[in-house]
Amino acid sequence: MVEEADRETAADMNLFLQRYAIEQAKKGVSRTYILRDDNTTDSGRVIGYYATSVGHLIPNDIPKVVSSRMTIPVFLLLRLAIDKDFQGKGYGAKLFIHVLHRLVRLAEETGIYALVLDPLNDHVRSFYEKFGLRPLPGDATRMYIRMRDVEAWISQNSQK
Repeated sequence: MVEEADRETAADMNLFLQRYAIEQAKKGVSRTYILRDDNTTDSGRVIGYYATSVGHLIPNDIPKVVSSRMTIPVFLLLRLAIDKDFQGKGYGAKLFIHVLHRLVRLAEETGIYALVLDPLNDHVRSFYEKFGLRPLPGDATRMYIRMRDVEAWISQNSQK
């Protein structure tokens, strides 16, 4: 059963890259960043990827951030996937840290309150908890981390 789930996940990862990533980029609705393996005979093999977009939350999602008439700007991590042959080797963390660094640079140029994502399952949820993400107050199925907490996490972990 686990092997079947692995195959389905890998197929979904490939399907997204083949069918949706380019189409969504052309439409301007998301961007996908790929990590390739250039160190093997299978040069250019995709190790993993992440897809991002922007969005907003309503004040009820995170009370006391803005007035009730204003939306809260957020950065969305739509997907982060690692090929099953490369899982457990730290690539997921490396890609996510790359997301955080890109987010900080983007937030310097525009208003972004937080990073928001929808974890696939409890295993994925525990992965993001290690980086300080927590349930979104208005929707506990989603997770978020405020920009100031992203910056603090980067500052604290870059000194190690």
